[in-house]
Amino acid sequence: MNDGIVTLMADVTYLVFLIKQIWITRCSNEMEVAMSKISARSAQPSRPDSHAIAEYARWLSHKLYAEAICRDPSLIVRAKAAIEAAVDGGGTLGQKLWELLLRKHRDDIIEAMLQDSELGSLLRSNSPFSTLVGVTDRQDRSQIWRQAKSDLLAKTTLIAPFAA
Repeated sequence: MNDGIVTLMADVTYLVFLIKQIWITRCSNEMEVAMSKISARSAQPSRPDSHAIAEYARWLSHKLYAEAICRDPSLIVRAKAAIEAAVDGGGTLGQKLWELLLRKHRDDIIEAMLQDSELGSLLRSNSPFSTLVGVTDRQDRSQIWRQAKSDLLAKTTLIAPFAA
């Protein structure tokens, strides 16, 4: 091979090596900056998002529905009729779960719909009691939303000082 070509290939190889080193350094610096931003964000208490607030508001509403069921057990009979009508045309998974649940004792129904679990969340999002009892007053709905937001914010504020 020609000495000039060998020298050129060595120079190109060295340039490629330098470019890779610069690229790696630049990427690692960008990565460090990104990681420090993430660390700074995670050190701050997170604010509850609208999905968490909505889920907690549904839970608060279902506490009210549970009280209504205790006062008027006929709500369970009405809920069964509503769910049977909904499931007759197919229905959602949540509605089918309600159909099974409404065959249980009142206390089991209340316990299941207030569970802090995926099942509880699924039941609350497909609840017949939302239409049978519901929170129809706009001010009451707003109050429940504010209460949910306030409660969740208090939880994140209490937890944040211990995070790190």
